Amino acid sequence: MDWVINLAIRNNMITDAYDYENAQNKTLFAFESEGTQGTVLKLVHFTLMNNGKWNLAFGDWINGELNDNIITNNQDAIKVIRTVAKITTTFFEYNPKSKVDIRPVDEKRKRLL
Repeated sequence: MDWVINLAIRNNMITDAYDYENAQNKTLFAFESEGTQGTVLKLVHFTLMNNGKWNLAFGDWINGELNDNIITNNQDAIKVIRTVAKITTTFFEYNPKSKVDIRPVDEKRKRLL
């Protein structure tokens, strides 16, 4: 799957994504979602697990914590997904032999994969 994302980005197929910042050691990224709920700070955090794979956590930054259960409903889901895909590609550029584990927190998010 990651090769599909890489190919799409190299060929500029993933456009209309938010600009993002690397906040920490190429494992923590931040961007702002803008929509009907206003501006919402989003984080993508990669953490190394015991099995040698990286976990991708994604959610809103609320009260000093990453909340991956909240539904922002900012009417920009496609742009947010594109941004997370670009961030994942950036992560792979710095960690080319890594494997990322993405597990949805609920059934609604599972359908997006």
